[in-house]
This record gives sequence, C-alpha cells and structure tokens, in this order.
Amino acid sequence: MTPRTSKRWAVPAAIALALVPFVASAVALIVRVGDAYLPSADQAWIELQVRDIGRRSVLLGPYSRFGWFHPGPALYYLLWLPYRITGSTSLSLCFAALTLNAVALVAIAFIAKRRGGLPLLLLTLFLSGVLMSSLGAQFFRDVWNPSITVLPFVLLVLLAWSLSCGEAWALPVGVGVGTFLVQTHVSYGLTTFTVLVAGVAGAAITAWRRRGDGHDRERMRGWLRMAIVTVVVVAVFWLPVVIQQLTGDEGNLAALARFFRDHGREHSYGDAWHVMASQLSVWPDWLRGRTVRNIYSGALDLSGPTPLPVAALVLVAVAALTWRRAKDAFRFDVVVGVAIAAGFVSVSRIVGAIFPYLVTWTRALGMLTWLAIGWSVARWWQTRSPRDARVGRAALGVVAVALVTVTVVNTVDAARARNPDAAGSRAVRALTAKVRQELPDGRGVVEIRSIGGAGSTWIGAGIADELEHHGIDTRAARDLAFAYGPDRALDGERVRLIVLPVEDADLARARELGCLRDVGRAGKFTLFVGGSRCARGA
Repeated sequence: MTPRTSKRWAVPAAIALALVPFVASAVALIVRVGDAYLPSADQAWIELQVRDIGRRSVLLGPYSRFGWFHPGPALYYLLWLPYRITGSTSLSLCFAALTLNAVALVAIAFIAKRRGGLPLLLLTLFLSGVLMSSLGAQFFRDVWNPSITVLPFVLLVLLAWSLSCGEAWALPVGVGVGTFLVQTHVSYGLTTFTVLVAGVAGAAITAWRRRGDGHDRERMRGWLRMAIVTVVVVAVFWLPVVIQQLTGDEGNLAALARFFRDHGREHSYGDAWHVMASQLSVWPDWLRGRTVRNIYSGALDLSGPTPLPVAALVLVAVAALTWRRAKDAFRFDVVVGVAIAAGFVSVSRIVGAIFPYLVTWTRALGMLTWLAIGWSVARWWQTRSPRDARVGRAALGVVAVALVTVTVVNTVDAARARNPDAAGSRAVRALTAKVRQELPDGRGVVEIRSIGGAGSTWIGAGIADELEHHGIDTRAARDLAFAYGPDRALDGERVRLIVLPVEDADLARARELGCLRDVGRAGKFTLFVGGSRCARGA
C-alpha cells in the first residue's frame, strides 16, 4: 500500500474507530438491558412527545422547572426517525440518543478533516474521546436535553470557525445546529448567537482580505445561495414555534420573554468565572470527570478559591503566535475565546442555584480550548522553515496511539454499562402492572396525579409513558401541565382511573384523600388509585 493510499484510508478508519464505543453501547443495551429499561421523569416526557409525532401537533420543546417550555421541538423531530427505526420501544430512546451523538461526532470529524487534514482529525477525535470518557457511557445514551446537546455544541463551534474562514456552507448548517441547541435548551441562546455572529464577522474579514483575487463574483453567488438556504432552514425549524405562539392559549415565546425580562443577572461574575475557570484549570472538571457539589443542596460548590484558568492564558499566548503565521488557527482561537466570554456571561444569568447539569456544556468549552491550543501549536510548527518532518510524523503517531487508547477505554466503559435507571425502571414496571390490574373496563383516560416531592411527579411520568406503550390514553392533572404540556392536561375527558404514586414522606397526606385507596408498594412508592367518583369530587 502506497503512502498516499494509506493516508486515504486513515481518515475513514479513524472515524470508524471513534464510533466503536457507540456501537458497543448499543450492543450492551440489547444484550444487558433488553426490555428492562423503562424511563421516568424527563426521559419519559420526551418519549411521550416523540411518540406523539404523526398523531398530534408537537410544537413545544422540553419542559422547564420554571413553568415554561424550552423554545422548540427540534429535539423530538430529530429523535423520531432513529426511535421509530429501532422499534419504538423505551430502549429505542437510548438508541436515538446514541444516533444523534454519533452523527454529531462524525460531523465534527469531517469539519476537522476539512480544516486541518489528518492531524487535526486525529487530535479532535482524541480530545472528543477524552471528553466522552469523563462524561461516561450513560451520558451519551441519554435523551435529556442538558446531555444530548454537548457534542452538538462542539460541532457548532467548529462550524463557526469554518464560517469565519469563508466557508459559505457553514452558515445554514451552523444556524440549523444552533437552532437545535437553543430550542432544546434555552441556556445556549446567548452563546450560540455570539459564536455565530463571530463566525459571520470572521467571514466578512476573510472576504475583505481576499478581495481582488478574481473570485469575488463567484464567492458572492455562493454566499447568496447559502443565505437563501439559511432562510429556509430558519423557516422550517421555527415554524412550529410560531404556530404555537399564535394559536396556543398562552404563547410559549411570550412566557419566555416575560421570564427573562423579570430575571436578570442572578449570580456574581466571580461565581460565573469560577464555573468557567473550573474547565480551564490545570486539572479541569472536563478532564477529571467530576464536579464539587454542596452536600446539602446538590448545587455546585463555589466556596473554594477560584481555579487558575491556565488554558485561557495559554490560548491567548498561542493566538499571539498564530496571528501572523497561521490565520486559520488564529480564527479558531478567536472563536473559542468568544465562546468562553459568552459562556461566562450566560452562567452569570442562570436563575436559581447553579446545578451541575445546567453547566455541563461548559466542559465542551474546556475541551475546545485545548483543541485550539493544540492545533495552534501544530500550525505554528508547520509554518516554520526549515522543519524536521520526522517530528511531525512522531507527533501524529503519538496522537494516533492516544486515540486508540481512549477509544479502548470508552468501549470497555460502554460494554459494561447497564440499565440507565434500574431502580426507576423496576418501580415503573411494577406500578404500571398494578394500574392495569385496577383499570376498569370501558372508555376513558387514566389521570396521573402527583403529591408532595418531585419523585411522585417523575415516577408518574414513567407510568403514563408505559401505559401509552400499551395503548392506554393518559392525561395529567391540570397542575402537571407544566411538564406534560397543554395537550395532555385533563380537559373534560371521561376518567376511567386516577393514579397517584406517593413517596413515604407524603403517605399521611395521601391517606387523607378519602376517595383514593392504597393498592400496594413498589420500591419507595405507594400507589393510590380512584375511580370516576374521585375524578368528580377530589
């Protein structure tokens, strides 16, 4: 095999290697989990919405604990095809998450190859593998919106870099990925907008520097075509959101606008910088795979000294190196720097306590910072004259070995991963079986209620999801519409059975509801049910 042929095969081989952990994870789900996984809480609500596509309008994004929904339903529509192809079971939800993450990783790899050839491809896949290792195999099986957006956020930053280098195709693709991020989790809004603006600004500067090279008219036509495609992408992605705003009892966009109008910066810039610096330190959270939490609240513990943001300082230093000698790498440094700044501002505007899941995406920024540093050093070395080719080959070999190593680690982790929620799955299965035993004949819906802590609401979502798997229509009590959505809120339908799962702390309160009766326990939950008389009087 000639060197040129081996190099041509190296790219698909590297991408295929990076995908092995996803394949191992899918096989482990089939072999080790099977039908034992039944989702609850957010994952159950997401599955309900995915399964609704084609049956009823799906116009809202995932629910928020603040009573509104994230801006749009892009997540559900992207999950729908892999979910349906793999059987429409609860396990299909995990397969769909793996598919979306695998597609994002492949797109990341192709952009890296386009921007820097095999060296950048290997470096990108290696650092992405390290990020995946720190987050764990279960993370990439999860459709929960704070989890499934992390790799697409890495993709967005690379698209903005390509855009800044004058790649017109990156505009509609970047807007599409950015729309997915914002619709799925609104906290990406500021960072997504800022990164895309940085990409457009970089593209304008690049076009200005290239003026007069004889290709101005051709480039203009290319940008015009991509601008038209971008308008179409925006129209398609945001049409459901506009329809909901104009036709819903209360427009979700209006609710979001009121919420953020009433909530400004709620955290000090010191706390926000502490969060960002934790991903930029000598031993960052994204590398070690854990965060320090407050033992009482579960929020991030920001009481210690702020870590030294070594990576940010190094990024500034390498940007100075690439300013004149490697403009492409310099643009990457700038885009990552802009993302860090926007992320810092975004964290300061988190409403309420800063729980780890709200800032998981900042781990991607930590990884991207070191990717920009590594590539800037590589480009600086490539521009040296003379340079020893043996050094380049040796460095490439080291990165290749590192990629193989981290892939093996991730594959073993994925192969060992078990049920994403074993305890919750057992409770959902047992409680649903009890509900079906108590379900009277006739027409009507099962009404899901909640009492006390969040556990009752979360396990109730799992019961609703499993009942609908069996063709039994469910509705939620009106006070649960914030999670199930307005389409599933009880609205005059005939109720066959009321279902109320209760945690131990709320048993006494539940027993005071005289029309509901205790039909048994499963795990830490006691199940109460009631008939149509309860529906009218309770």
